[in-house]
Amino acid sequence: MKKAIAAGPEFGSFVTCKALDEAAELGFDQDTIYLCILELREDEFHESVASNFLPGDWLDVYRHRFRGKELYIKFKMSVPGGPVVISFHDWEGET
Repeated sequence: MKKAIAAGPEFGSFVTCKALDEAAELGFDQDTIYLCILELREDEFHESVASNFLPGDWLDVYRHRFRGKELYIKFKMSVPGGPVVISFHDWEGET
């Protein structure tokens, strides 16, 4: 996933408006999201969840500590052109 993001087209196409808004609430911008994603480790994978919007699609969830915050980061991996960051917010409140 990190390789796909690093090698893909401009990173902005990999982040939804929702994820950008969530990141902004944490004081992060698009460049910071990119740096955070490149730090993800395989052992931080939390679960795959079914998409609420597209039956049959699966989303991968990671729990990652970055700049003192525990983050919930959700990706859609099955997108032509590379993965898309769907959610990027505090882990608090997630199960």
